[in-house]
Amino acid sequence: MKVLNELSIKDLKLNKKRSIVIIIGIILSTALICGVAGLVTSFQKTFVETSKINSGNYHTIFYDVPKDELKYIEENRGVENYYLSEELGFSYIPNAKVTTDEEKPYVNIISMDDNFLKNMAKSGEFVMSERNSRLMSIGEVAKSLHITRRMILNYEDKGILLPDVKTGSGGNRYYTPETLTRIRAIRRLQTLGISLDEIKLYFEDAADLRDIIARLETLRDELNLCIEKLQLRVRENSNDTPIIRTIPAQTVYVYRCPSPTVEDRKEIFRDVIPAAMRQYGTDSAKRMYFIDYPIDEPNDINFCVAVPDCSKGPYVQDWPEEEALCLFFHGDYDEIPEVRERLVAYARQQGLKLKGTCRNIYLEGPPHHKDKSKFVTQVALPLVQDEL
Repeated sequence: MKVLNELSIKDLKLNKKRSIVIIIGIILSTALICGVAGLVTSFQKTFVETSKINSGNYHTIFYDVPKDELKYIEENRGVENYYLSEELGFSYIPNAKVTTDEEKPYVNIISMDDNFLKNMAKSGEFVMSERNSRLMSIGEVAKSLHITRRMILNYEDKGILLPDVKTGSGGNRYYTPETLTRIRAIRRLQTLGISLDEIKLYFEDAADLRDIIARLETLRDELNLCIEKLQLRVRENSNDTPIIRTIPAQTVYVYRCPSPTVEDRKEIFRDVIPAAMRQYGTDSAKRMYFIDYPIDEPNDINFCVAVPDCSKGPYVQDWPEEEALCLFFHGDYDEIPEVRERLVAYARQQGLKLKGTCRNIYLEGPPHHKDKSKFVTQVALPLVQDEL
């Protein structure tokens, strides 16, 4: 070993220049490797921190997880930590001052645990907004309603419509089912020759709308898509006068789910409507939204959305034409059970045989009126054909 060391030292002395160059090369190479490694580590850390700020401190997100399945996440050894949130819906902010560049006067209500609050995005962008299954992007809305994105943006410019959620620097727009109903109403009013300025006043319930409302009430008689001469029927048939009418055949997306309260049904419809529209589109020539349920089990509900006749799928059903005892009811949804009972009693008095189901067809509701007394619902009891 001593001899080897002496030979090495002697070689270094004999080739000083070469030895110095090699040593300098080793030093520079080591410094370069360390520098590059440090730069890569710094970039990686920066990207991670930026992602935490913009999106939140997480690796993956699971949506619509049943509470009884959370135990599988808790017991997974690969999961170091997790946090929960639940979207509860939207709340209207009264007397809110908004412009066409802002969102609607609604606040998105979300329940979160402490871990979620500590680890959520810090840039103001809520990570689940863009993937909220109840919201539809402007492109999805345009496709479902067979209109252009430019039309929707034009409604915003006129102040008739505002996005329910607006995210990102580019202003990505998302809309609720209620807003989709409002857009459909705007389109139909336009086809009747009502200007966008007049439509805006109509939706704002302005005090000087009597002339415009009179025009709308007359023109509504000509609507066979959304209202089907609703005002004429209401004048001829009050809430106390049942009539027998034909319910046309239609193809519907049906989702069955127990629902004991009106609020529950609103929440379920907010999920069912976008799901149906995304898969099949809409059939605007038919009644768009309604529920169907047994008279004896009014909480066992089929949530129905009209879809094109050619639609096929596990939730799609073809419903035949039916004769039904109907009543066009003006008032709050909470009063419909009483209306149904009156219809059932009337049918028994008249000797009519019922199929045993009831259908609530929603004609005008929250997207059209703030005053619940102005809601219009067609309550229909299908009849056994042989008894007519």
